[in-house]
Order: sequence, then structure tokens, then C-alpha cells
Amino acid sequence: QGLGSVNLHYNIIIMIQWETPASIGVARGNSSKGGTGFGRAKLRLDGFVSLDAGPRTGKATTRPVRLAHGALAINGDAHAGEIRAQVLRRGRPLAGFDFRSCQPLRLDRTRHLLNFKGGKLPQTGGPVRIEFALKNAKLYAFWTEPMMIPNV
Repeated sequence: QGLGSVNLHYNIIIMIQWETPASIGVARGNSSKGGTGFGRAKLRLDGFVSLDAGPRTGKATTRPVRLAHGALAINGDAHAGEIRAQVLRRGRPLAGFDFRSCQPLRLDRTRHLLNFKGGKLPQTGGPVRIEFALKNAKLYAFWTEPMMIPNV
């Protein structure tokens, strides 16, 4: 497994078998043909399903989650647009953790930490919702991380 991808190695055996029916007026017989192969498929990490938005900004809000760590990380492709997030408590953005305070992702990354003017994610003591805003982008996954390890 490479960083940011899943490698699948596979072996395939192909066997084709047929039988000539007597009804077509040729000698009845059968034959078989086949071969083998080995291959590799490279898939994006968590890339099976994505939340997609076109040129108009689309928004999606999570169900209530508990923020147990200090940083919000995402896997997204925003090379032609952007992805932002905000943290909602009782339906309102927390100060320093709204869309304007979020430095957006504008690249294609399997791991990107969203930076907020408010710093590390707050310990809210209760559930919050995360609202994502996407424009010409795909969001594959999100999670929290314990430390603010810089984006590479």
C-alpha cells in the first residue's frame, strides 16, 4: 500500500471452452483456449465514493459528532475549485471556525489539514456538526487527528 493509495495485485486465468454442434454439418468436436495474466490496480485511498459539487457551491452537514482531537483532516480533490468547512454548535458556527476562518483546500490531496483562524479544534464537551462547502470539488473522507502535523 502506497501513501494515499491502495494497490491491488491480481492473477487471472482465462479459460474459453466451446463445443461444435452436430447440427451445423461439420464434424463434431470441442476445443479450449486460455491464458493467464498478472496485474496491478491502483485505487485512491478512500476513493470509492465522494461528495461532488460543480460550479455552484454545494453544502453538506454531518450528523452530530464529538471532536476528540485537535485537527480536522480531509481527503479531497479541489484542484479546480475549493473545499471549506465550519464547526456548528446548535446550528451556529463557532467563532474562529466558520467558512471565512477556514483556509480552503485548492489541491488534490488524500490528507489535508484544514487550518482555521481559531487554531486547533475546540474541545466542545458535546456533539457538534461539521458543515462542508464545495465548489468544483470532491470530498472523499474526513477525520480528526491529535496533532497539527503540517501538510506536505
